[in-house]
Amino acid sequence: MINLKPSTITSLDDLRLFLQKAIELEHSTIPPYLVAHYSLAGDLNAEIKSCLLEVAIEEMLHMTLAANILNAIGGTPQIDSPDFVPNYPSKLPLGVGSTDPKNELIVPLERFSKQLLKNVFMEIEEPEHPQEFPVLERTAALVTPAFSFSTIGEFYAAIKAALGHFGNDIFTGSVANQVSVHDAFAGLIEFDKVPDVVENMETAFRAIDVIVEQGEGTTDSPVDPNTGVADDYAHYYKFAAIYHGRRLKPDLTDSGGFSYTGQVIGYDPEQVYPLIANLKLEDLREDNKANIRQHRKEVAKKNNEGLVSYDELLKALDGMQGRNYFMNYMYVKHGLRNRDINVRYRPSLSKATKNENLISFRPSQKSNKVTLYITDYKTASTYGPKTIVIKDSRLFEELK
Repeated sequence: MINLKPSTITSLDDLRLFLQKAIELEHSTIPPYLVAHYSLAGDLNAEIKSCLLEVAIEEMLHMTLAANILNAIGGTPQIDSPDFVPNYPSKLPLGVGSTDPKNELIVPLERFSKQLLKNVFMEIEEPEHPQEFPVLERTAALVTPAFSFSTIGEFYAAIKAALGHFGNDIFTGSVANQVSVHDAFAGLIEFDKVPDVVENMETAFRAIDVIVEQGEGTTDSPVDPNTGVADDYAHYYKFAAIYHGRRLKPDLTDSGGFSYTGQVIGYDPEQVYPLIANLKLEDLREDNKANIRQHRKEVAKKNNEGLVSYDELLKALDGMQGRNYFMNYMYVKHGLRNRDINVRYRPSLSKATKNENLISFRPSQKSNKVTLYITDYKTASTYGPKTIVIKDSRLFEELK
């Protein structure tokens, strides 16, 4: 279990600050999980590799949900900032770690090992009261923490309490600033259980519940109730299954209803790439830096586009208003979604290019009405006009 630096939410500004910290906290787990994922090779490690990627993607969902809540209450997520990415090895945001100075939780970027899984990843995801289940051919017992700590779940409980205290009046942010979760994570979630956007107290509460349930499970069950898959477990129990070497499965012979007696989860430590832990670009020799630059040029030439760096990705996420502001508004309010091809918009009618559907629009000079035309790149057919009223005055002025 992990400890958060004791803090109190006493104002709306505090609430916005801690939601920003929630975004940073959810993001900070993604690089460690992905580095461990990419370090695995070989058929025997395939299930572990797949599980780590699945958990990392769900952390992206949690980061998105936290950002949507912050946007909903009039805040602005800060992603492209110098301190957003931890300088690994590092504590997690909010001072997450152990209260025992001899066992402080420091999160590294390093290749997968069962020691990393147990001592770091399971510590991050551990609930306040983890459910213990029998293990078949147990390789090692899980160590019960000697200290009583707060958890990430308790942190989100405080955010829920603060939202309830301030009430629905704080939900003043435009949904056009938010990411459509149903569009971005289609196929990974149950739409009726995970809110597409956050518009009020009810959807904010549900978004927080999803974050906690996917990480820690519910108080009654290790199953994640948000994916629609009967044997999809919360992150802590997925990691515990890898550690024990067997899948968790329902077990009516045990009082807890589950046991780690399912299918064997393979693990071959010889098939883990020998990555240098916590490697930074400045640690590389000049010839290796030159190889990276050359690789980027080759990828750019082959794909007719640049190889996006992590820094460039964060800059793109931070600047999602501008051009994407209109598209987000259309996704959320008018259902113009297309999950398998790119969708762009232009301020005037023009031809759709390869692999793009085109949304052209003409804002009225006299009222908050916009006339839309949609051109299908496959058939070159144009559909419309469709006239909509945009109630968001900021958006309408931006379009004009």
